[in-house]
Order: sequence, then C-alpha cells, then structure tokens
Amino acid sequence: MLLAWISRLIASLLVAVLSATIIMLVLNQTVLNSHYLEGQLAATNSYSRLSTGLSEQVAKDTGSVDPAVTAGISKILTPDVIKARLNSFLDQLQAYYQGKGALPVLDFSDLAAEARAAGIPLGNDTTLTQPIKFGDTDSTDRQVNHSYHNSPALGVVASIVLALLLALLCWKRRKYQPLANVLISIGVLIGLFALFLWSSPGLFDHYVKFNTASNAITGVTHDVLSAIAHDLGKRFGIIAISSLVLGIGLRVLIRRLTTVKLKAPPSVPSSRSNLSR
Repeated sequence: MLLAWISRLIASLLVAVLSATIIMLVLNQTVLNSHYLEGQLAATNSYSRLSTGLSEQVAKDTGSVDPAVTAGISKILTPDVIKARLNSFLDQLQAYYQGKGALPVLDFSDLAAEARAAGIPLGNDTTLTQPIKFGDTDSTDRQVNHSYHNSPALGVVASIVLALLLALLCWKRRKYQPLANVLISIGVLIGLFALFLWSSPGLFDHYVKFNTASNAITGVTHDVLSAIAHDLGKRFGIIAISSLVLGIGLRVLIRRLTTVKLKAPPSVPSSRSNLSR
C-alpha cells in the first residue's frame, strides 16, 4: 500500500516536472531565440510594414503634409535599416535572458539626427527621438535570468531521476502501468496547452477589438504574436500526439504481456526430479 502511494506521488511529480521542462525547452528554442523571432518577422513581412508605417508616423509627428517629407523619411527608415536594428535588439535581448548582458534599448536617435541633417523638421518628442525601453534598464541583477536559462537543464535532470525512481517502484511492485499513465497524462496536458495557444489569437480578436490598421507597430505586433501562437500550437500539438501514442501503445503492450503471463501454463516437474523422489 505504501509503495503504491509513493508510486502515485512520484508519477504526479514526474508529470508536472516533465511537462514544465518540455514547455521551457520549446520556449527557449522559439520565443526566447532571436533567430526564431527574426524568422517570424520576415514571414509576416514586418520589416517592410514597419518601414512604411514608421515613416508615415514620423511624418505626422512633424505636422507636415508634404509628401516629400514622408519620402525623405522613407529613405532613412528603409526595411534593411529596420531589420538591422530589430535583429540587433533581439540578439541583445536573448543575451539578457541568458544572463550575458544588460536589457537593451531600441534607440533610433541617430536616425533622427540623420533626418534633421537632410532637412526634415523633426521635433524633440517624435517617434524617432524617444528610446523604447522594455523594463528597468538600470538593473544589473541578472541572476534571475541566468537561473531561468538553466531551468530546462535542471528539469531534464530532475525528470530522469524521477523516471528512474518510478521505474524502480514499478519493478518492485511488478506493475508498469504508471509509466504509460505518465506519458498519457503529459500528452493530455501538453495537448490542452497546444489547443489554448492555437485558439488564443482568434479568441483575443473576438473579445478584444483593436484597430490594427491605425498603428504600424500595433498591427505588426498583432500579426507576429498570432503567427507565433499558431506555430507554438503546432509544435506542442505534435509533442502531445507523440506522447499520447507512446503512452497508449505502452499501455497496450503492458496489458498484453500481463495477459500472456497469466495464461502461461504452470511448470511441469521434470522426469529426473520425479525419479529422484
């Protein structure tokens, strides 16, 4: 009875730890990876859209209706310039989450100076002159970020230890169904998470109305987040289906082996042993 209770406890811990580890590993390879985010920006044509949208916004900030002003700003805020700035920012942001650098700031002030030198009348409070901060850039404590970066590795080690303990308990009890149940439970949990990610953009659009056409940054952010949510939903969905298939297959195999063992005929004493009696 005690072994059964311990087995259930370890199985529950293994499901929780392994599910969290899988999620962290996928997130580290996707939303916390600068190259992945750059790929999503390119796939949604975000660089060109930001170039056009920011040029129009900066032109509005000047108060000028002259098309030549917008054209002049467009020559400065080109898609290649936007791409270089954003990609550099994402690389620095990834380094920050890995505990290898400070939180970066997206700054276009040098481009504002270039625009003024070209004769474009920019004020001091335009979009280009205001740095975009994503948190407390004065903080130098990176311990939390470093710990989070190492969390998947710790999760893998903890999962291996728990899996070995559970396997040992199953061997002692001669009951191996808990191993299959762990895989099935992980498949269900990850599957629910995948379903949530896949459906969240549609639900958000349904209940929260945003005019994405009024602001270039808002529209691009919306499309990129939607693309990422759908991609993560696919990734976690594949993991969930694989876990369910393995778990169900293992459970069927265990049941068949148990049935064969129960149906096995009792051993018959050998003729030599009968003569010896």
